[in-house]
Amino acid sequence: MTPSNPKQAYGLLKSAVRCDDPVYINEHELMYNMKGDVPDGEYFHPLEGSEVTRSGTDVTLFGYNISVHWNLKAAEILDKQYGISAEVVDLYSLSPLDREGIRKSVSKTHRAVVVGEEEAPVGVCAEVISIINEECFFELDAAPVRVNSAQVPQPYNHTLEKAAIPNAEDVVAAVLKLFGKA
Repeated sequence: MTPSNPKQAYGLLKSAVRCDDPVYINEHELMYNMKGDVPDGEYFHPLEGSEVTRSGTDVTLFGYNISVHWNLKAAEILDKQYGISAEVVDLYSLSPLDREGIRKSVSKTHRAVVVGEEEAPVGVCAEVISIINEECFFELDAAPVRVNSAQVPQPYNHTLEKAAIPNAEDVVAAVLKLFGKA
């Protein structure tokens, strides 16, 4: 599980505690100070699935954890500056991935950009691209694109870190390239 907001983290943790199977919850340290509404009473979040956090019609931006926030910011920029309507899908469950949710969104927008913090050859983005290619190929108007970290050892210098890790501007650039506007 990779929560992208406080409510989701709260509900996933409550559900994980009550689950008889092993559950791994991956938190991102840059999200520790994030503020958000959390229900006062009992709240359980489904352990499997994905959520559409912003509806759109032109392209789907898939992400998880902190990349959901990059995608939401990019979607806002794309809408205001370029008139591109981006759907943002939060893949909060990485195992199993929500294949049906991925197919449904790609069938709606016919274009996909997959965003993650891992390096391109490995990880979640590679698997999501594989699902899209294998199960949604004839729905696509363009080849899916991924936005990942640079293939370098993870830097800890702030300037180098900003250069190696993707952000909303990288997502915008990938979408514009996908639409032939870059």
